[in-house]
Amino acid sequence: MNDATAAILHGPKDVRIERHPISRPAPGEVLVEIGAVGLCGSDLHYYAHGENGPNVLRSPTALGHEAAGTVVAGDGPLPAGTRVAVEPAIPCGRCRTCRAGRYNQCP
Repeated sequence: MNDATAAILHGPKDVRIERHPISRPAPGEVLVEIGAVGLCGSDLHYYAHGENGPNVLRSPTALGHEAAGTVVAGDGPLPAGTRVAVEPAIPCGRCRTCRAGRYNQCP
């Protein structure tokens, strides 16, 4: 597979455009070609201060987790050509916040 371009935050106000290899989708997964990305408040806090509340940037990270695009490969439940909105969170489903319906705040 080819490389992808990503905006990687290395520290406060230190964003670098980098090339990273694209991994092949594992069984049950799909590869999404990103068409649009939104930057949310947490991205802006990480950019400006290197932290977002109690969460501190400890290693380089890609910004822009609110994304939409098109499935281009894989053997997951969606065929190539399907337009999707991406939910990148993987909640545990067991902690207090998950049980309260706030899976986006899962520690």
